[in-house]
Amino acid sequence: MDTKSAFYRIYVYSDTEAGRMMKNSPNYSLPKVYVRGIAKDYTSVYRCNDDIPSDGRKVTSGDMRMIRTIERQPLQ
Repeated sequence: MDTKSAFYRIYVYSDTEAGRMMKNSPNYSLPKVYVRGIAKDYTSVYRCNDDIPSDGRKVTSGDMRMIRTIERQPLQ
């Protein structure tokens, strides 16, 4: 279990979860997190590595107060 800080978060992308989210809400885009200035899709946020699903891949991690995100937006 990770005990880095109360604000430490892991942003994860999972194909299974993305498919489920898009199937349930086809009019919305996935949320995004900025990694070195580039917006990347993510599907979940976790506090420790033990909770990440088997098909999930880590997009970025760190202090959630310092990480910029874009929440899901309606597609135009």
